[in-house]
Amino acid sequence: MNNLQRLWANGSVKFGAVVLGTMICVALLAPFLGTVDPSAMDSNFINKAVGVSGQFALLDGSTVPHTFWLGTDSFGRDLYSRVVYGTPICIARWQHGATHILVGYRQLWP
Repeated sequence: MNNLQRLWANGSVKFGAVVLGTMICVALLAPFLGTVDPSAMDSNFINKAVGVSGQFALLDGSTVPHTFWLGTDSFGRDLYSRVVYGTPICIARWQHGATHILVGYRQLWP
């Protein structure tokens, strides 16, 4: 059994691969999964609970029917859209950090 097979036999590695794969899929599909602009604010929906529906006011003054799947924050922004559009940034930071860790490890052990 080689090293990759032993690594894949670990349940934590499988779980991490599923989580990372899901995050990558969400990051790639963010423009299609996002429901409203993540920075759009509506003062009528400040700190609303999960699942609240209503007419969300956009920046151009129009309104759209919207359901807040994760609720809203203290500025009236949709948390679901913020999570979806924030996923690519999270993956990029993780990749950047992992690269630095690997480069540092390789320099310590020539």
